[in-house]
Amino acid sequence: MPQIEQIQIFLASPGDVQAEREQARKVIEELNRTLARDKGVHLEVVGWDTDAFPSYGGDAQSIVNRQIADMGKYDLFIGIMWNRFGQPTPRAGSGTEEEFDRAVAAYQQDGRPDIMFYFSQEPSNLTSDDQAEQKMKVLRFKRKVQGGGLTWNYDSVEEFRNLLHGHLASWLIERKKETPHPPAAAQSAQLTSHDRPTALPEPEHSDNPHAWIFLNNAFFKTQSVKVGGNNNVLIRIAPSDAQEESLLRSLRPQQSQHVGPVGYAYQNEAAITKVQTVEMESVNGKTVFIITLKPDDRTQGSMYDGVSFNGVSADEIAELRARLLLLNELPANHRKNDPLSIIHFVRGMDGPVKVEKGIFPPLWQQFHEDPTLFVPLARLVAVYHLILSRTVEHILELDLSIVKSNRMAVRFRGQRHRAYSNVAATTLEVSGECNLEDR
Repeated sequence: MPQIEQIQIFLASPGDVQAEREQARKVIEELNRTLARDKGVHLEVVGWDTDAFPSYGGDAQSIVNRQIADMGKYDLFIGIMWNRFGQPTPRAGSGTEEEFDRAVAAYQQDGRPDIMFYFSQEPSNLTSDDQAEQKMKVLRFKRKVQGGGLTWNYDSVEEFRNLLHGHLASWLIERKKETPHPPAAAQSAQLTSHDRPTALPEPEHSDNPHAWIFLNNAFFKTQSVKVGGNNNVLIRIAPSDAQEESLLRSLRPQQSQHVGPVGYAYQNEAAITKVQTVEMESVNGKTVFIITLKPDDRTQGSMYDGVSFNGVSADEIAELRARLLLLNELPANHRKNDPLSIIHFVRGMDGPVKVEKGIFPPLWQQFHEDPTLFVPLARLVAVYHLILSRTVEHILELDLSIVKSNRMAVRFRGQRHRAYSNVAATTLEVSGECNLEDR
């Protein structure tokens, strides 16, 4: 009789979404009777409301952590929030946030658990300052989660149930079954020349898989992105359609044709690179592209844009450039077609990327029908332009969120290049709203 694989799911939320928690368990029970059984797996859900028990010897969340919140043993983390954020712990803003942070840390180290986070958009009547503050904390936390992944909104408990059922089913279908790894010698003997993997350099660190990347002016959802000690970038992408496959094939270096510099942005990093190799393999009948990028030293130069103009310092010009990029805001003394206008310095003098106007409105025209997709893509474009226009060298904070149907709240902090060893690097800060329909 085949062995049933146990899949562990952690359910995290404050106490105001109890109905959703109950529906999540019902969805999992239903899948155990249908799809999960057909795939030879069994889903087990764990949460504070059903699996924690009274104990002594620490704050409440630390006890929950000790009893059930060892995130390294879970395959999937499901988070839910509506109006309530929860009470602070000694380590985080709330118990749910602490559980999320532990899940992210485990994911970054071991590639598990996968993380799904849902936010209720159901109308609510907030009647006290405490309720309003809790809601604001939820919104700030939502921006934090969206900074590293894709969240999902729902308008009712019934819609949540239907969404979760579909998402869990898709996750089960795409998920690879865990299999024991044989010893190295035995594993080598089992591989044929057809399926023996090509040796790749050991990465210095591995970023989160299944995240978006901005590559050669197009967006792709990655399987993994790894940066080696020599700063080479190794990317795995399974194209979702023929157009994506064609774009990836076009990156292959040809003997008779030079492939020019390729820009990319991922999480908080961006660079101009050269394509070293583009390899393809078939995984379960699906083509996967393995792309190696090498930083193009000819285009990097100094990250310091040190030009000042008419009493305006280089750092002040960089801040004006950030405001133009993020808020579509022109300098107050801008004079159109005047060659001595400060706008020419704001747009950048010698960086790989010039800043002509705000970056968000054109992107909004493409993705306004799906705001949950627009936000992570907009963040990538912002990282790309902020770094490659030499506005900043490092992104410290970049939070984007849709606050109205056509306006986006922006909060940004970035560190400039440190020009002198005895002078601290300048930190730029920009916050405000961008009108996404102001082209």
